[in-house]
Amino acid sequence: MTWLENSEKAVNARRFRIIFSPAAQRDIEKLETGIAIRLVKEIKTYLETNPFPLGKTRIKKLTNFHPPLYRLRSASFRAYFRIFSQEVVILAITHKKDSEKFLKRIQEARLTYVTKQTTKRRLSNAIAKERPAERQSERKAG
Repeated sequence: MTWLENSEKAVNARRFRIIFSPAAQRDIEKLETGIAIRLVKEIKTYLETNPFPLGKTRIKKLTNFHPPLYRLRSASFRAYFRIFSQEVVILAITHKKDSEKFLKRIQEARLTYVTKQTTKRRLSNAIAKERPAERQSERKAG
């Protein structure tokens, strides 16, 4: 077996499954057929084998996102995705002029979620602190 056959086997062994979210599917359906086909081919080409950025590439890991958010550049379109073990989930496909709006919406949604979780936690902590005081006042009254 040649080194080329070995390297192809190694690459094929680590294929990622591409999953399009419902939002990404809607985004693709809105595009012209030729553009949509080229975009899906590039997504499969780049993301099935190695969805991680390596050197100067079309793939970029975006900062300040948890879990990590990645972007694939394809002509004037951007595909945003997340990686979960052996799956690549395409979240959205936007024109580059709409990318900032999409990223801002993702950040705001995350901040809203974090704020809600923090508020719930603070509220439950406050209730837990009040309960011993209530029990003591009930004992004194009884």
